[in-house]
Amino acid sequence: MQLQHLKLSWWNTALSSAAKKANSNLIQCIEALSYIEELLNDFNCDLVALSEVCSDDLTVFDKLLPDNYKVLDITNKAGKTRFDCAVIYNENAVDIVEVKDLNLTDLNNTVKAGQVLKVTEKVSNDEFTLVLCHWSSQIMTSGINKRENAAKYLKFYLEDVLHIDGKVIVMGDFNDEPHSRSMLENLYASRCIDVKWSSKIGHRFVFIIKSTF
Repeated sequence: MQLQHLKLSWWNTALSSAAKKANSNLIQCIEALSYIEELLNDFNCDLVALSEVCSDDLTVFDKLLPDNYKVLDITNKAGKTRFDCAVIYNENAVDIVEVKDLNLTDLNNTVKAGQVLKVTEKVSNDEFTLVLCHWSSQIMTSGINKRENAAKYLKFYLEDVLHIDGKVIVMGDFNDEPHSRSMLENLYASRCIDVKWSSKIGHRFVFIIKSTF
């Protein structure tokens, strides 16, 4: 797989949190869109994953973006909360053929481990698995357990995927440090060859899994 042909990015927009009723407005959406357009145009990103968005936010983006950029709304209800992610992608560069939610119920609490997308890169016509994660906040008292359970669940899912096809990218807002228990012991993220980390973007990073667990 020729990943060098692709540029992916992640941004927590803080527009419409899953923890409360969607509360963004048109002005905030337009301001957010200006940053998204910077990622698409100035940084030439082929795919931008977003968190903390709702369908109304995405409708604004879809109306204002050029036709070759597609807005994929993957927000949906999950127990008492919801998945709050979306994807904006250049249809000339990639195609998304499948979406699957990874969630489980633990003591009546819904744990959102991630959302799985099957992506085809059009230059090489190669398919890979993209997992988007927006884990529980550190503000919540139940956050630690939810993040650890999400990491365990995601690890088992990735083991199955890697046994079949080793082309996986995981990225998101994990709300944890890269060497936390959830990342290090539960997800085994440190076993990845490439870990991209920047103190400027807090708990958000990308890792590429190239080998089996």
